[in-house]
Amino acid sequence: DSASITENDIKKGINSLTGLIKVSSSRESPLLIISATSNESNLSRDIVSAVINELDRMQSEFRLSRLIEKKVFIEKRIKTVLKELTNAEEELKEFRLRNREIKLSPALRLQEDRYKREVQTINQLYLTLKTQYEIAQIDVVERSSNIDIIDPPESPLFRIGPRRKLIVIISMFFGVILGLVLGIFKDLAEAIKKA
Repeated sequence: DSASITENDIKKGINSLTGLIKVSSSRESPLLIISATSNESNLSRDIVSAVINELDRMQSEFRLSRLIEKKVFIEKRIKTVLKELTNAEEELKEFRLRNREIKLSPALRLQEDRYKREVQTINQLYLTLKTQYEIAQIDVVERSSNIDIIDPPESPLFRIGPRRKLIVIISMFFGVILGLVLGIFKDLAEAIKKA
């Protein structure tokens, strides 16, 4: 019953779940190893699968938000560059209208070349931005996963713990030592009583 679950219960559940999950990495490799320890093997597998799915979802959302920011920036930049291109083209047109006998003056031809270069440069920038905008749109539609799963989670074949044989051996060892120590103290106590 979800109505009877308190915030404290949720915090306890999160803490106990966090204690089951172990993430390790190597300095030499970008790989992450995610493992979970629980009383049931299938639960361990399901926990690792859920962690991977959540990581994938978060990574996808992060990438999508960055792509959208990039797309918005490019849209704004395209508008600005388009205005600059229109202004540069208008300046070239006005220059040509004012100077119809351009072929007779080297200074006017040089000025016209400068206007043409300006238009070409801004036009090239505009085309580059349009290309980048199209690439960003395709990336938003694709927004593929950035997480590659090398080995999918599997239920463990053998139990890792508790190690019952080791516990029995250690218990027997300490039991024998404790029995010897108690026997020695008992003999000492009897020797002291007789003396």
